[in-house]
Amino acid sequence: MTLANSMKGLPMASLKLGLRLLGLLALGTALVTSLLAVVNGLSAQTVILPYETDFESDEAYTLGALSTDAWWDWGSGMDISIVSPGAASSQTLSFWGSASVDLLTDSSKAAVSWVDFYLKPVFVDPLELPEVIKTEQSAVTGFVKVNTQGGVYAIDGNGLGAGTWVAAGELRDLLGDSSVDWVRLTYRLDYSTKKWDLFVDGEMVMVDLGFLDQSVASLASFSVRADSQTATQLDYFYAGNENPLFTDTSNDGLPDAWLSAQGLSIYSNQRSGDSDLDGLDNLLEYRIASDARNSDSDGDGVNDGAEYFAGADPVNADAYSLSALPFTENFEAYTSGPLGSQGNWT
Repeated sequence: MTLANSMKGLPMASLKLGLRLLGLLALGTALVTSLLAVVNGLSAQTVILPYETDFESDEAYTLGALSTDAWWDWGSGMDISIVSPGAASSQTLSFWGSASVDLLTDSSKAAVSWVDFYLKPVFVDPLELPEVIKTEQSAVTGFVKVNTQGGVYAIDGNGLGAGTWVAAGELRDLLGDSSVDWVRLTYRLDYSTKKWDLFVDGEMVMVDLGFLDQSVASLASFSVRADSQTATQLDYFYAGNENPLFTDTSNDGLPDAWLSAQGLSIYSNQRSGDSDLDGLDNLLEYRIASDARNSDSDGDGVNDGAEYFAGADPVNADAYSLSALPFTENFEAYTSGPLGSQGNWT
């Protein structure tokens, strides 16, 4: 069993991150040569994907301080160790300091790559999220305090090195600045469209976010910034070119099981298809659990697309008062004044 498969169903625990601002970077090749190589002294090797680790003893990791590693690298001023327990395992990587922990990767220039991991970060005040990120990256996530809870944020990039921090709508209970539970984060990185999706705890929560920098051509490195005072923990890490969450033959982010149930091919990208012509693409139909084969999933007489874009729920039938076709109206029989609920107009 691969590590990616063995992660399914693991209980969640808690989060802590670095530098008290941002956390996770899926980086481009320029960063590897211009930043990481300089900062980290090239002490680690580039790993050929797929790569996976859970920092356990069968990989020769032992409890205590970690001075060097064959794959992971870090800047000066970092405290790195293997501690116990991990995310439903015996051990995990723990670190704090003024730099980041980095992994250099070779994806063989795959058009779509995935990064999947469990983390414990530090959630910060919104004003502490960086406004400028100087390195060339495809995807970035951060962790922000929202009242008494912590929220996951991601950058929707414009491809030119700038973008907007967007809330993923995922909140976590906090103990101090840290999440009470582990959080599983999964990135689907599409280097052909320069878009990425974010999954939290295995659920697709954000789709088609723009790359921060569209010049990046493939997954070349991964980085987690450290908090200067509180330890970040990283566990069950996977990077590769296949979906670690579910069987996904076409790598489009949609489960083969769902596609087959909808009568759709598993061998080609189905995200933008709309076979029932209801105005909702397959990706959206999957996310809202509507029927991609039926333009009126709930059978209430109104097209799924019309309901969705009007703010109604396409999968729960509403009691609409429907007008038979052909329909004509001259409004002569209506009372003067606000239309209100006269006729079937809404």
